[in-house]
Amino acid sequence: MTVRLSLPLKILLLTAVNLLLIAVALGVFARVKYGADLSGTVFRMSEDRLSGIGRTVALELRSLPASGRDEMLRRLEAQYQASFYLFENDGTQIAGDSVPLPEPVLQRLRGPAGARGGGPPPRLPPGAG
Repeated sequence: MTVRLSLPLKILLLTAVNLLLIAVALGVFARVKYGADLSGTVFRMSEDRLSGIGRTVALELRSLPASGRDEMLRRLEAQYQASFYLFENDGTQIAGDSVPLPEPVLQRLRGPAGARGGGPPPRLPPGAG
């Protein structure tokens, strides 16, 4: 017994196969052009957005008294629908709702075993280096 397909069904199946082949070809192209997987692209876009928010916070903190930090974080939380916390480089919390830092984050802040204070290197004076 042979199954006979109607012409519209044949056209639909052929279209589906063509779309699948195009998707596979685009996937192979993207993998070759942009690296092993596309998740890196998504992470880069997120990283750019988070870096922008971080720069905004850093600039605002320079001109803000310590008493205004919590208010600034509340405003950011309303704007971005996310929780914000502010910590010193040694892991001491200085603004935001009280929350403990996870141990891996504390270890990264502290740097390698025996190293004193992780975090960014000290700033050079203007004109130096």
